[in-house]
Amino acid sequence: MAEERSKVERENSRRYTLEIGGAAVIYTIAVLGVGTLVRRLAEDSIWRIPLALIPALAAIAMVMAVVRYVMRGDEMQQRVYGVGAIIALVILIAIAFTWGFLEAYAGFPPIEIFYVGMFGVVAWALAAMWVARRYE
Repeated sequence: MAEERSKVERENSRRYTLEIGGAAVIYTIAVLGVGTLVRRLAEDSIWRIPLALIPALAAIAMVMAVVRYVMRGDEMQQRVYGVGAIIALVILIAIAFTWGFLEAYAGFPPIEIFYVGMFGVVAWALAAMWVARRYE
């Protein structure tokens, strides 16, 4: 039974690698391409908006790859990722409130929302690894 399960896990990981890798390549190409195109447009060009959203489509594909990977996992993997996500969310909220107070009352600079999202991904990965240790 354990051998069959590891075969399923290997297939799930292989599919995830292909899905996330393909979406990441498209995302990278989109970011570079859009950056090049936008620099050639006038500052007030209406085309800046739809062009700026193109990389978001690839980012959505990456999100969907992660969702499919988690949904294909067994109940234990789903639990680890779910609890990890909750921990990461709570950490992110605490940091956001703290930084907001520092901005409002201590003159700290605002944080770009892009970095908040990236920190959330890193926090989720670290929290999921921490939660997984509980079940080893």
